[in-house]
Amino acid sequence: DGKTGSDRRLLHRLTSGDHRNTYALVYSCINTLLAYDPVGLGVPFNHILLPDYDRENLALMCGQLLMVMFDSDSDPHALEASLAALQDPDIDFVWRGFARLLTAPIRSRLAYKRVDFGAELTALLLKLCEYNQRFRTTLLGSPAVMDIVVSMLVMINENHGTVVNTGLVQAAVFTLTMLSSERNFAVRLNKPLPTLPVLNNVPTLTNGTVADLLFIVFYNLLMSKDAELVALGDCLLTVLTNVSAYVKKLTMPAASRLGHLFEVYANPFFVFKEEENYRFVVSLVEIFNHFLQYQPAGNQAILYTLVRKRKAFDELRELFVEPVHVQAGFDSRVAIVDVHREPLVFSFEQVDSSSPAQIVKEKSKPSVLAKLDLNDSGVGVELPYEEEQESLLEPDTAKPVTWRPTAEWLEGWHSMLPLGTISRALELLVPQVERFCSESKAKSEQQVLEFLEKGTLVGVLPVPHQIVIRRFRNLDSAGTVWYGSYCWGTVVTKQAVPGLFRDARVRLFDVEV
Repeated sequence: DGKTGSDRRLLHRLTSGDHRNTYALVYSCINTLLAYDPVGLGVPFNHILLPDYDRENLALMCGQLLMVMFDSDSDPHALEASLAALQDPDIDFVWRGFARLLTAPIRSRLAYKRVDFGAELTALLLKLCEYNQRFRTTLLGSPAVMDIVVSMLVMINENHGTVVNTGLVQAAVFTLTMLSSERNFAVRLNKPLPTLPVLNNVPTLTNGTVADLLFIVFYNLLMSKDAELVALGDCLLTVLTNVSAYVKKLTMPAASRLGHLFEVYANPFFVFKEEENYRFVVSLVEIFNHFLQYQPAGNQAILYTLVRKRKAFDELRELFVEPVHVQAGFDSRVAIVDVHREPLVFSFEQVDSSSPAQIVKEKSKPSVLAKLDLNDSGVGVELPYEEEQESLLEPDTAKPVTWRPTAEWLEGWHSMLPLGTISRALELLVPQVERFCSESKAKSEQQVLEFLEKGTLVGVLPVPHQIVIRRFRNLDSAGTVWYGSYCWGTVVTKQAVPGLFRDARVRLFDVEV
């Protein structure tokens, strides 16, 4: 077959839609993969007494076969239709299977069997969410959806530092981006966080929610040095922007990391490094606006973070008054985070447009907040990666100079930056907090949080704008290339042991039924 190549004729035959058993093969693989139960009887260490290696390997091979089938060169309509045809009884079985297998790595630390199906499950979940709207809606309404989300966030956090698992992290982020366009997803993030094992670069979240874990894990990704992961910046900030208007309460560790992220991305050395870097700043300002306008009552940590980081907002407003700042930032070409702004395999469409609020200027004021003895909740302590920033504050001489910032470019986006809501909030909060700290001799952030809880922003902020939801579109041609690399890389790395029929001649024959 000159079109598909002689080495892929069987795969082309199975996935072209011409074969009567295509649907049967897809459904059989899904059934075998998602029916597998690594917990079994539910007794700790039962997998040692009653090993089931054959069923585990069979489920793994079915998952890999599904990945490979969706990477075929054939017309994808047959495979898309097979997933889109799943109805309610099948969908219930599918999401229960995902919940059981994706949470298995967390439960395995409690003396249960650990299975490594993350790549296969994430690929299948991505395709199901992409092709079956009914499945996506049912999943978001199921009682196990946040268990699945927490498992994916733990998986992202554990694997984002290893090159071999970069594809797994990307697939998980794409799936979460797709789910974040649904309101039900954002609302469900307010669910209390279950008990988790100790995670790298994730503090203990007392009384935290799933939203806290989401913001902290995404902060870790955005501060990563891995260019492949940093290229996910659009996806990561899209998720945070979509959900921020519905998060009722963010704890101090998550809020402080969000504030630190703003400091990094609003730095002129980063803004002037690439032509599209300002989009990071716009997204983060929109996130803060959502918290202020839609969920101010329970987000005292966000209010306190704004007060502490007000200098960064002042500099963002005043930085661009003098043209010398533009040239100084460009001449330094400092890479705080080396972010490639071109979308990797995705694009977004915007729903419900709104006009930005008018910017309200504010003069900087002296602060007594620095006298606070901040403690263990993530504000007064050094955040992860801050030590690494010094090594990143070096001129980026590897890239040729292809673009220079201009005053017209600056005016084009800076004049539309919606800082009015934040400015009005700071005009009210900064004097109040400074007066409280001075009069009460506050020694900890908890005292400030309790003070902010008694206040209100009602009647102070502008009228809330419409919530803008950015939707994840289907993978494009570049996404198809990425998916092929992801699925075949997974198969190769997991098949270190030669297969059963490797280097053997297999003769195929027809059987009449």
